[in-house]
Amino acid sequence: MGTFHENHCEDYTIFANLDTNRILMAVMDGCTMGKESYFASALFGKILRKVAYEEFHKSYLRSVSPSLEEVLQTVFKKLFATLKSYSSDLNLDKYELLTTLLLGVIDLQAQTAFVQVIGDGLVFCDGQASIFDQENAPDYLGYHLRENFTSWYAKQDQRLYFEKVQDLSLSTDGIFTFSPFQVDEQEAIAESFILDFLLKDQRELGNERMFAKKLYQLEGNYNVKPTDDLGIVRLVLVKN
Repeated sequence: MGTFHENHCEDYTIFANLDTNRILMAVMDGCTMGKESYFASALFGKILRKVAYEEFHKSYLRSVSPSLEEVLQTVFKKLFATLKSYSSDLNLDKYELLTTLLLGVIDLQAQTAFVQVIGDGLVFCDGQASIFDQENAPDYLGYHLRENFTSWYAKQDQRLYFEKVQDLSLSTDGIFTFSPFQVDEQEAIAESFILDFLLKDQRELGNERMFAKKLYQLEGNYNVKPTDDLGIVRLVLVKN
């Protein structure tokens, strides 16, 4: 939770198996100007977890696996349909469903990945950063639930494809908000150092609290914390 937020973390993360060889990973950042934005990001995450669970069990019944790009579209189609259904059943308006979404599907064997970005955020793959900034006015999926899914999906152009993936991270834009939390004479820490320290440095990969430890180190050694909420998922393929 960022230092500017007092009650709720508005970001949400998910990491789940789609089948024995494919992974779904996603980060969401609820719109602070929306209604109960922590609800929107958590709802998206829980729906995606449900979709991944269903796809995992369906994978045992398939004789031919769909392409990774087809998997990505299927996940979005199910998310879209479920959100539309929940919106109707719970009488939710669009301002209760505003969250950014960075969603990746990864083939572990082929070491390939597709990432679809809805709104703002960062995709960091093997040391290279792809920054998406819609100037705090993201075109949220929640605005489009009354539209035809196929038409909406065809317009989405913030999609990346990676080959020979070794180290892939998705992050909300909170990663760009690290600032000193105490006024002193210490020099400002470079943004590139933050990105490399959190998303490139591979020390302590076996520690499930790696990110928490790194945040403590940034706070203790460099006097910085994120002012906005921060959500990160990272997949590292370790060579045997």
